[in-house]
Amino acid sequence: MSLYDAPIMRAIRAVWPSAEITITRGTALTDANEAELAAMKLASERGGEMIESLGQTDMALWTVDQWHGFIEAVCGGYVESLMAQQAEVAAALAKIST
Repeated sequence: MSLYDAPIMRAIRAVWPSAEITITRGTALTDANEAELAAMKLASERGGEMIESLGQTDMALWTVDQWHGFIEAVCGGYVESLMAQQAEVAAALAKIST
């Protein structure tokens, strides 16, 4: 299954029809590297935690603040993971360069 077909992406397209236009197969979005896949895993976990905390799985019923919180959780998890991975690489490089 590609990222395009993931349940969260289907849910986003369901409540944001114009996303269908910008999310296309064969782009970098579906060709994630290992670091991006790890970041997506954390982003997915954070998104799931946000949904569980709301107790409302129907995104169409969310308030604007709930939607923004969800996006913040997902994007924050993705960026946090990439930053942590970069810090690990920098630390490893520092060890071998001294």
